[in-house]
Amino acid sequence: LATPDRTACWLALVDEATVGFAEASIRHDYVNGCDGSPVLFLEGLYVAPSHRRLGLARRLTDAVAAK
Repeated sequence: LATPDRTACWLALVDEATVGFAEASIRHDYVNGCDGSPVLFLEGLYVAPSHRRLGLARRLTDAVAAK
């Protein structure tokens, strides 16, 4: 997150508690499976076990894609 113009993080909050996150960046280097550059790259995705299978990961990745 040292380069805020190229990275971002989204949080999933439930009752003010963070239960998940997604981190993405704009990559200018090689990304496996991509023919061009730059590309949006999902660096990390996590949802706490107690909140899985509720659609939070989908909502987080949708938020990343909308960026």
